[in-house]
Amino acid sequence: MNNEFAEAVRDGRHYLIATDGACKGNPGTGGWGAIIQLKDGTEVVRQKPIAGQGEVMISTNNQMELTAVIRALEAVAEPLPIVIISDSRYVIDGAKNLPKWKAKGWRTTNGAVANKELWMVLDQLLETNSVRWVWQRGHNGHYLNGLADELSSNAALGLYPHGTKSLKARHPKWFR
Repeated sequence: MNNEFAEAVRDGRHYLIATDGACKGNPGTGGWGAIIQLKDGTEVVRQKPIAGQGEVMISTNNQMELTAVIRALEAVAEPLPIVIISDSRYVIDGAKNLPKWKAKGWRTTNGAVANKELWMVLDQLLETNSVRWVWQRGHNGHYLNGLADELSSNAALGLYPHGTKSLKARHPKWFR
């Protein structure tokens, strides 16, 4: 993290976002989830969970991991620094490789970039947002990662048929 970004996060308003994706079968029925916190220094000003099912009937876990990040970035309301916590090496490493893939016509050394359409959407969102990535080992007791995991798993099971309304009914304390 560069010093300017670190100071903005420590001293000012920023977003802290934890994301996760899940599939019941891989490929299978997919779901994604994210916890978005607007913070002022270390204080949480606002917290909002978001979740949904895959847009196609059969998805992969990697597609859902990417969709969670995309939907979270789309839900950000203010142009502030963003820290994204993910337990997906696929997302973290891929985000770092985006400039290289783009320069090579969306190709890797092994051929076409998998999930190219989703990576292209993420690339566009990253052009207008200042994002730092943090990898967090999954299922390791990290509170926000655990919430994102629960959201994505429940979404894959179809437990949020009415979006935010369903989320508020099931998890009212997660909204601040």
